[in-house]
Amino acid sequence: MGEHDGHRNRLRQKFRSGKLKNPTDAQLLELLLYHSISRRDVRPLAETLIREAGSLGALLSMPEEELMELPGVGESTAFLLALTGEASKRCEEQRMRACALSAPEEVRRYIYPRLRFLKEEVMYVICLDGNLRPVSCEIVGARELLIKAVAGKAAMAGATAVIMVGNSLSEFPTMSAAYLENVKRINALLSELGIVLVDYMKIKGELYSSAAELGVLDNAAPIRAHYRTAYMGHAPERIKYKVSTIYDEE
Repeated sequence: MGEHDGHRNRLRQKFRSGKLKNPTDAQLLELLLYHSISRRDVRPLAETLIREAGSLGALLSMPEEELMELPGVGESTAFLLALTGEASKRCEEQRMRACALSAPEEVRRYIYPRLRFLKEEVMYVICLDGNLRPVSCEIVGARELLIKAVAGKAAMAGATAVIMVGNSLSEFPTMSAAYLENVKRINALLSELGIVLVDYMKIKGELYSSAAELGVLDNAAPIRAHYRTAYMGHAPERIKYKVSTIYDEE
């Protein structure tokens, strides 16, 4: 048994026995890398990858093609990390399905893992049950078929309430006055189909714009009363002012 094999076995045994208290990101990654890289000391690689990505969570959120661009990462390692990340994301989504998306910030946290590394603008529709808990989250189709696509997703999920979320490639996820008018139109069309548009959001990192907070989705749907926004009902003057200045810049 070589020196590297001995280290691997000791680290594995510590993890299995519970003696590896509060393992670092690099130690957890090292344990993962054992399954794709054999007969080699992977500790330096694990430490390098954590430095490159910033954290284990960030690394596991990266798409496979970007993982393969990192130093020391081959096809099998990239696949393992991408698969682990997808499984982790799925577990988190399933855990969050027990929680209501009752505020824009909760929506942002829920959807952000899906948006983080996108290089093109997409639109997700989150279908909700009567308690604002997500039952599905999928990308909707082309812009000209948007209403039909959203209605179809809602029907498949057995939902009558949805939240629409788009990512922003700009520095700020702004909504112009014209953009908000289009959101109003979407809201009206969905309402005619018996679907409540609880919110329509644009997200960029930790920043977001929320049509509900801007007061453009006001209606009497009972489910809306459980969606907490910073500004209920009609948007106050300072938000209207914000829409006519910052939000006019696409």
